[in-house]
Amino acid sequence: TNNMKTIAFFADGDATIGLGHLTRLRSLANYLKGPLYIFSRTPHYAKQIFGDFHRALIIDVSNTQPKYLARFIHQSKQNIGVLVLDPPIIKNRPDATSGPAWQAFVDRLRHYNIKVVRITDEAKASNHCCDLLINDHPLAKSFVENYLTYCPQMKIRCGLEYFLIDRDHKNTGGAKVNRLLVSFGGGDQSNLLTRFSEAFDSLSQNIPIDLVVGPAANNVPELNSSVRVYHSIHQKEFASLLGGAKAALTAAGNTMFERVFHKIPGLSVAQFRHQDSFGWEFQALGLTQHLGLGIEISPPNLVRVIQRFWDNEKKHKKQIAASELLSFTDGCETIVKDIQKKRKSDIVWMND
Repeated sequence: TNNMKTIAFFADGDATIGLGHLTRLRSLANYLKGPLYIFSRTPHYAKQIFGDFHRALIIDVSNTQPKYLARFIHQSKQNIGVLVLDPPIIKNRPDATSGPAWQAFVDRLRHYNIKVVRITDEAKASNHCCDLLINDHPLAKSFVENYLTYCPQMKIRCGLEYFLIDRDHKNTGGAKVNRLLVSFGGGDQSNLLTRFSEAFDSLSQNIPIDLVVGPAANNVPELNSSVRVYHSIHQKEFASLLGGAKAALTAAGNTMFERVFHKIPGLSVAQFRHQDSFGWEFQALGLTQHLGLGIEISPPNLVRVIQRFWDNEKKHKKQIAASELLSFTDGCETIVKDIQKKRKSDIVWMND
């Protein structure tokens, strides 16, 4: 087994950029066997997300200059065969995550004979050249030709069914409860918990609420006792809360995908512009009622909209029917098989 190629991840997460990139890779890790190396410029949050993976080694690269990163990864002597790259969306620098911004890094890794899997959720195609490109933006199916024109030999998986749904979400059987689940993601970039705290207090008089606060959310408001608040809970517990809810209000990131996977009707608000594009596309597909950017929604309006939605069985049924047309499970299996091919055949993979 000494020539067994290992798989490495590169991602960051914190209160400003959210934890979606790290949790996405954790979901991928959940399908893999063997040791894992996570290179991160935010090791604190990487440890929080991968903490229960005994086979994950977090390698702090926060002091490594970007131009030396590829060499550092190559020289880390971990016999890396594949690197999965999922760089963070930076709020006011939309190009920071584009293909060109990371191409020199990718080229250097490939020069060292490390295959690169690039995860993006860009809403417009940029030029990428790597071994496997995954884009789960709902519009991404229409980018395939752009991507291939620039890099014809690249393997491409595009479309929202290529979202990496965590295994923990797959086995959540359990009774439905008459509750509203609220979650704004791993961080709370727009401070929506504070913004809407009075709205939740007022709603909770008629609607029982479970509020899940992510590990990177800094300000947790005092809420009345009829709102059940959950802090930094394990993915399994979150999955069963979400899967058991009557409806949900989420940010328009990973949690919205997970909500659709569980076929839970609901509403979404965006933490920032990039998320907003996901929300509107999900609404166009009948999968959510999207309310726009969180910071532009008045708390009284949020209360009205949620109360109206809560009682609207017809809307619930429509969303559930739309979510039944999607299969994230097939998308995940395809990605895992793709990555498996990029590695040597002597790797043992966990069966689903």
